[in-house]
Amino acid sequence: MSIGWSRLVLLAAELTFAVLFLRGLLGYLRHRDPLHLDVTLVFAPCTMAFSADLMHQDLANRPGWARGFTSVALMAQPFLTLRLASRLRQVPRWLVAGTLLGFVVLAIPLAVAGRPLPFGLKVAAVLYFFSVESTAAALLFGKARTRTGANRARLMVAAAATLAFALMILLLGAAGPDTPALRSASHILALASGLGYLIAFAPPRWLSRLFAATAARSVTERLLRAPADSPEAVWQTYAEMMRVQTGADAVVVVLPRPDGPRQIGYAGPPLDVPDAPIDADLSVLIRSGLPARLRDGDPALVRHFGAGLADDFVVALRMPVPPDVEGWVLLFNRHRGLFSDDDLRLLAELGRQAGVLAERQAVSVLERRLAAELSNSVEALTRANEAKSNFLANMSHELRTPLNAIIGFSDLMRLENPEGDRRRVPADWVDHIHDSGRHLLGLINDILDLAKVEAGRMDLRVAPVRVDTAIEELLTTLSPLFAQKRLTVMIELAPVTALADRLRLRQIVENLVSNAIKFTPAEGTITITTSGTDTDVCIVVTDTGVGIADADAERVFEEFQQVGDPERRHAGTGLGLALTRRLVEAHRGGITLDSTPGQGSTFTVRLPAAPVTQPSATGTAGAPYVLLVEDDPHSAELMQTQLSNAGYRVEVAGTGESGLAVARSHKPDAIVLDVELPGISGWEVIRRLKADAALAGVPVFFASILDEAAAGLALGAHDYFVKPVDQPALLSALSNAIAARRVPRVLVVDHDDAVRHAIEDGLRAGGADVVACADGRDGLARSRTENFDLIVCDMQSPEADGFSLLAAIEQDPSGRHTPVLGLSAAALSERAPGDTAPLIATAMAGGVVAEAMAGGAGWDSLAPLLGPHPAAQHPAIPHHPAHPVIRRTSGGAHPPAGAVQLRSAVPRGLETAKEDQ
Repeated sequence: MSIGWSRLVLLAAELTFAVLFLRGLLGYLRHRDPLHLDVTLVFAPCTMAFSADLMHQDLANRPGWARGFTSVALMAQPFLTLRLASRLRQVPRWLVAGTLLGFVVLAIPLAVAGRPLPFGLKVAAVLYFFSVESTAAALLFGKARTRTGANRARLMVAAAATLAFALMILLLGAAGPDTPALRSASHILALASGLGYLIAFAPPRWLSRLFAATAARSVTERLLRAPADSPEAVWQTYAEMMRVQTGADAVVVVLPRPDGPRQIGYAGPPLDVPDAPIDADLSVLIRSGLPARLRDGDPALVRHFGAGLADDFVVALRMPVPPDVEGWVLLFNRHRGLFSDDDLRLLAELGRQAGVLAERQAVSVLERRLAAELSNSVEALTRANEAKSNFLANMSHELRTPLNAIIGFSDLMRLENPEGDRRRVPADWVDHIHDSGRHLLGLINDILDLAKVEAGRMDLRVAPVRVDTAIEELLTTLSPLFAQKRLTVMIELAPVTALADRLRLRQIVENLVSNAIKFTPAEGTITITTSGTDTDVCIVVTDTGVGIADADAERVFEEFQQVGDPERRHAGTGLGLALTRRLVEAHRGGITLDSTPGQGSTFTVRLPAAPVTQPSATGTAGAPYVLLVEDDPHSAELMQTQLSNAGYRVEVAGTGESGLAVARSHKPDAIVLDVELPGISGWEVIRRLKADAALAGVPVFFASILDEAAAGLALGAHDYFVKPVDQPALLSALSNAIAARRVPRVLVVDHDDAVRHAIEDGLRAGGADVVACADGRDGLARSRTENFDLIVCDMQSPEADGFSLLAAIEQDPSGRHTPVLGLSAAALSERAPGDTAPLIATAMAGGVVAEAMAGGAGWDSLAPLLGPHPAAQHPAIPHHPAHPVIRRTSGGAHPPAGAVQLRSAVPRGLETAKEDQ
């Protein structure tokens, strides 16, 4: 090998480094990427040496300053290479700092020392260069081992080129004037290093295509072989492959969705990522063109991916997905990637293939789902066909049996000798025909009910229903069946109210109890219990029958199904429990079965509980008070609104029992009552009202769908309305009864303060407007200037006695028709000091009088004294004491004197006095 050829090799190597330097410099100027600057600086020392060689072709004539500058520049190359490696992976800071310190220590003597270099300095420089450059090569090699594909290969080549450059310096330091071979070998290593760097950092187009084709083939093969059974699994596989090919710490695949970009695939360390759209503009990351730390970007990304990736560099790549969707691939790296993003964009382009596979997988999943649904449909149709066959077989038997009985006994009846237009037949034949007809009707009703429920056309009249009362009525009906098999029936019925259709509730319980009777052997036991909470009502029917196996627990609720030993099955269609479940579910309830073969079964039904309605009053305080007893919520709301708008204060009760309780605690002015109520009916409610002395005078108006006006009026109703209620007629009737009633005004004249206050308090408690005075003359003056409905006066006043007052009132035309109630002081004057009983009785008597005048109980007792009732003057008005117009008896005389018993609370000292004409 000649020296001239060796020099050409060295120039070629230096030219290669210069090309890499210029390429890196242009890349930095174009992108302003700090990593490009680090790569450029790695090749800068060799470029400087190449420039010095071009200026000084003869190495022997090179100036001393040029030799020193070249030596210092070359000595910086190991530090710059190590610094580049620290950008790509974790490198201890002390190593970088120690390398920089070594460079500074050697750079000064290398710059000022003469040539040739002192042996010690030369050895130190060569050892420093070789050790640092070899360390950088090891770091690059270690990074390459964590990568795959083209990235791994290029890093391996860069590590080998770095090691070749270190060996080149080692040989160059060992070469002398008499060892040209070593110098030539160092030149060859320099050229090999430059070519290696060229392949790693600026590969030719054919080599780039080879790398890309290899990566694409690897990704495609793995995608095709991956066991993905859904589109999401395909994207997850693609994310994992992207992580392997790029060496990223984490890879996120994002696709657009109607509510925003959503993460569809992720490969990396575990993250607590919310299941929500990514509220960030990912195109900003793509437009920036440079990797940036996540924390320096959109805060929404940090919130979405968490603080674990906040310090990572993030690179966003467009990912076209067929047919016309654009997704994104996000690459997260703790350290920067060394090579161009062209390879990354190529891998992102492979997302198109992943999209095609995901679409195919979606079609495949749909096909499998449709196939499964078709298979299930075929199985269901097969079961339905079998059920239909069983149903026809069962129905054939169930229908023929009663029909044969009906036809058979009818034929027997036709054979009997007629007696005119009649035939004399045994009574049991008629019973057989009747029972068979009822059985046949029950079968048809079950089938029709089941069809209605299945079609969603079952109309339920949901209302509060007392479950315990309904069950007691049902057990009374079924008692002959219990007696026939000598069954013991145990009941624990708590007073609970369900929100249900009364007839359907009875049907549910009847099916369960009939089923228990059917499968319980003679002398067995059936237990029925009810319980409830604020939200549910529970009905439990337990028997000691044959029981049901766990495998058949669901089948018993299917149509036309009968379970258990075929030899022990009872006749039937298998519709009872199926219909029961449908009815319970239509009530938004549930039914469960707990059974042990050979020991018995327990069916538990849960239905919604009727809300505990606190009496709710609407209307203005002081307005006439109407109690509405109505179980249907819609009807109650309608009538409550109508009455409230008319100015009434309305209170609603949902049952007859609660209506009676409310009426007794808050006496209403009128009651509007429905007939069909949970528990006791409206007929029983009005009977109890009329039997209660305190409520007997309250007018009751029926409002019902039943047209039973005669029965309602016979029980004492004020009027009867058939739903839909004529609103004007109802309001008119209420108005005639209570709406226009005014408060009676009473004048009390008594010199005894205690007695006067007692009477005053009693009258006010009864609802009267009271004007009281102690002086008879003052009372007389007030009677002439004001209008009163009643005057109560002391007959033995010391200043002006009651008889004088009566005479003066009679002479006044304006007060002549006002009734006067005189009080005798006999009982009151005899009371002992501290004895308040006469005063209390007097106060109670005042309340009775006021209530009677206002239209309450007691009018019949006051009528002979205060004049005829207004209703007697107006026969067209129903008999109710509304607007009592107090009148004198004919001839203008006061009623005859006499003691009147106003309830039992009135003392004997309370008497009426006749005016002394």
